[in-house]
Amino acid sequence: MAEYAMDEAIRANDSKRAEELKARVDRYESEPTTGEGKKELMLKAHQIEAERDLAKKQSPWIGYASTAYQLSIVLLSASILAVNILLFWASFGVAGAGIVLMSQGLWLWM
Repeated sequence: MAEYAMDEAIRANDSKRAEELKARVDRYESEPTTGEGKKELMLKAHQIEAERDLAKKQSPWIGYASTAYQLSIVLLSASILAVNILLFWASFGVAGAGIVLMSQGLWLWM
């Protein structure tokens, strides 16, 4: 709206008003003191988008790790009830798989 008003002031040969509006438009474009100009806000938006993209890549792996941890708890509980050493060690194996999945989710090494 300020740009439109500035154009109208230029057409009406109102140089004082046009200069005031030009200063306002420039302030809207970039305001480094408060960091709320269009350029600063776009930079922040791109940083937040990058964080979002990283979170989207990490999320499935962390979900898989959570499932593996829950399965290891179930196997450990079943080993206690069945008094079965094979289920006991299998629960540790599944928990190890959960650790690998969690590390993939955190560091994305694959």
